[in-house]
Amino acid sequence: MSVRDSSPTTLDTTHIGEMPPAKSKKPRSGDMLNGHGIMDQGCMLWLIDECSATALAAQSFVGGQGEGSGVSQTMNVTFHSPAALGTRLRIINTTMGTTVKECQSEMWDQDNQRLVVKGMQIMMQPQPGKQYIWRPTPIVP
Repeated sequence: MSVRDSSPTTLDTTHIGEMPPAKSKKPRSGDMLNGHGIMDQGCMLWLIDECSATALAAQSFVGGQGEGSGVSQTMNVTFHSPAALGTRLRIINTTMGTTVKECQSEMWDQDNQRLVVKGMQIMMQPQPGKQYIWRPTPIVP
């Protein structure tokens, strides 16, 4: 992971990781495709969830919170265009917030400069709840 700290409150992660380039131009697999030969929307949601959680965990780490990304509260997604097998995707995450953490994710078709999907995920740290002990109600004759 490459990180550039541009100010005390801004973390600019320039590179997390990538798949090594294939030796051939032939696509590797169609495991994430639907019946129409394009990337399934559920797989797009999974990628947005994982990438936004990683970005929020990095934000917590750099901010000294050390809490990780938290738990999901909501995710709103808009699908813009399909991604066929072999499409090179670029995912951009923008994080904000400290208590309630938000991350905007964009998935781009890198070769055609076309937006594939855009989403906003809100996460927060779970708080320990009150311990509830169930006791049966006594039966009164």
